[in-house]
Amino acid sequence: MTSTTVESAPQSLGYFNVVTGLIRQPHRFFGQIPLTGIRAPLKILAISAVFHAAVSFTYVYGRSVPLTLILLANAMAIPFIMGGLAWMLQSMIYGRGVGFDKMFAVFAYASSVTLLFSWVPALGLLTEPWRLFIAVAGLAKGCDLGWKRGVILVVASVLLFLMLIWSAMPVLVQIKELFA
Repeated sequence: MTSTTVESAPQSLGYFNVVTGLIRQPHRFFGQIPLTGIRAPLKILAISAVFHAAVSFTYVYGRSVPLTLILLANAMAIPFIMGGLAWMLQSMIYGRGVGFDKMFAVFAYASSVTLLFSWVPALGLLTEPWRLFIAVAGLAKGCDLGWKRGVILVVASVLLFLMLIWSAMPVLVQIKELFA
């Protein structure tokens, strides 16, 4: 990122500048860009999610519209859920601190970058740890929580998310059987 992007807000940078800044040096990107509001990260996330769903539609899911729509909804929902979990956990563990908008922005930007590559089935094993690293960098630098707190919040958020999914699994299986 050049020195002119230091003062710029993410909405004025453009999609490709945001993505390349996050790919090259996520800690530097989050250290230079103010994380205010959800509009800019939501826009970047939406572009990446639509790209991910469109490529998956033509390549991975055999042109199944329902599966593609589910994939698109999942790509948009996960950053909201993870941002909300991280926000709640940091409030419980560290007291009042960073607002939800910053937490969402961190997870939205992290997801935006990895969605560009995660449609390739074998790359999922690489993109998920990469997404978590970008989220840690965002919490550490963009939210000024430090690396230790960033790691703790990301790991705790992922574990809590997995527990929620695992606890909902019996209900989801029953719902699937109703429609099968």
